This record gives sequence, C-alpha cells and structure tokens, in this order.
Amino acid sequence: MKFLVVGHVTLDLGPGIRRLGGAIYAVLALRGRGKVALLTSGPEWMVKYLPPDVETTVVPSRTITTFLLEREGEGRVLHLVERAEDIDPSRLPHPMDFDAVILDPVIGECDRVLPLIPKERLSVDAQGFVRGTQGTKVVVRDRDPFPSRVLHGSRTEVEALGGLGTLSRLVDHILVTEGPKGGIFVSREKKIKIPEPDFLSPDDTGAGDYLLASFTYHSLLVEAEEALHRALEDTWGFLRGRSGTEPPPVPGE
Repeated sequence: MKFLVVGHVTLDLGPGIRRLGGAIYAVLALRGRGKVALLTSGPEWMVKYLPPDVETTVVPSRTITTFLLEREGEGRVLHLVERAEDIDPSRLPHPMDFDAVILDPVIGECDRVLPLIPKERLSVDAQGFVRGTQGTKVVVRDRDPFPSRVLHGSRTEVEALGGLGTLSRLVDHILVTEGPKGGIFVSREKKIKIPEPDFLSPDDTGAGDYLLASFTYHSLLVEAEEALHRALEDTWGFLRGRSGTEPPPVPGE
C-alpha cells in the first residue's frame, strides 16, 4: 500500500524536551506498512532527523514550526514560537496514486491542500484545521465542517467543526479521543466507546496523530470496529514503549 502524509513536522519544546513532533507521528505509525511519502515544509537541517525509508519532500522554509508545551492541570497549553510556510498545493502528488492521504496539520498549513483530496482517500486530524492563536497561545476556533473518510479530533475540536451530529453526515469514521479518558468512535451511525488505556502515560503527545494513521491503515484491510481495536493496540504499544529516541531528540541548530 502507498500512503501520503501532509503537514508540518514540528519542533516541540518543553521541560527536558526538544524533539520532533506533528506529522512525524503519523509517519512513525505507518512504518513497515507500505510505501510512505511525506510532504512538509521546514529548513534543510530537519531532513537528517526524519526516517530514511520515507520519501520526503520538504518545501523550503526559513524556520520549522515550533511549539512550547506547558502542562496545566491534567491538560497542556501550547504556545506558537515560530511557524513554517504553508504546504504549497503545487507540490502535492496526485492523490489517486495513494491508498490514503493523511492530512495531519498543526496550525492551518494544509487549508489550501484540503480541497484537492477526494473524500474516499482522505484522513484528517481536526486539530490543525481549527487552531488559531491569541498572541502566542494556541486556541481552538470554529470553522465549517468538511467531508472525509476518517477524522480524528478531541471533543473540543470536533465541536468546533459542528459536532458529531453534523460530522457524522459528512465523515465515514470519526475518532473522538480524550487522552486517558478514552473517547467515542462513530462509524456510519454506529457509536462505540473507546476504552481508557490500562496504563498511565506520562507523555501522550502525538497519540492522536498515531491513532489516526494506524486506523487509516487497518481500515483498508478489515472492518471498522476491528480496525479500531488494532489501531488502539498499536497506539498504546507506542506509548508504553516510548523513549527519548522516538521521535528523535533534536540538538540546537
């Protein structure tokens, strides 16, 4: 199978953290599952930290999208430090050359790419379509919903796209996650509870991106409910085995 991942690979900063993030998590979830291509934007130095077996196209940008992550209670607050260029639609390969196209934006960089992907090929992460900023703080803003085959988002992000009632008429499979609280899976009007993980993860950054890509892969092979179970196993396995080398830490450049 062939997959295309589109979105910013980010530099995530936090206490003791300096590593890649964003679309890299979707790429990691698809390793060994076919041919994977990545379309992103950023500086040249970023390439050497990306998986060598991925066909990567980097649209030149002066900087890499950089977030500062701060914990706030059980959640986190993001601050946008720097932002790379939008994804140039002219650099998009033909979508029908891929079994699935995963749009995994972080801060609006895929807005011009979205209309170019047929629904039957499209998986999306809602976060990068509903995020904006107030000063440097990243906030969620309402926007019009759009069709896709698969969509992932938090409850807040899904509400910003019109809510489950609206999206279920436009999207075949919806993954609504709430971190350690589990979530809801909606597939053609069938609702399934996403169970809470049976372990504590000190860092679940990227879990939604990973789940989206893993479900996209499995849903091309098996029925939706089985695909969900397999994708959860994959994602929880990733979180359990997480280390300081995945995604790789990035030294100062």
